[in-house]
Amino acid sequence: TIKEEREGGQISMGPVGGTRMACPEAVMAVETRFLERLGRVKRISFSGTQLTLSYEQDGNWNTMLFGKREGQPASKQ
Repeated sequence: TIKEEREGGQISMGPVGGTRMACPEAVMAVETRFLERLGRVKRISFSGTQLTLSYEQDGNWNTMLFGKREGQPASKQ
């Protein structure tokens, strides 16, 4: 679910979930960390062609950047 707050450009999302797969423990740890951070996202923006998701953790702001995968067609607007 995504709830957008227009004042201040902040959003709130939650709860975040995904389909569990039987992967090695190290892979599952990465997925768990990603989903935790995704659930904390408060700001969404674009920096050039990258999607920027900003989240707060332990009083610090952090950013996840996502770009287009090589070989993937550009989306048509």
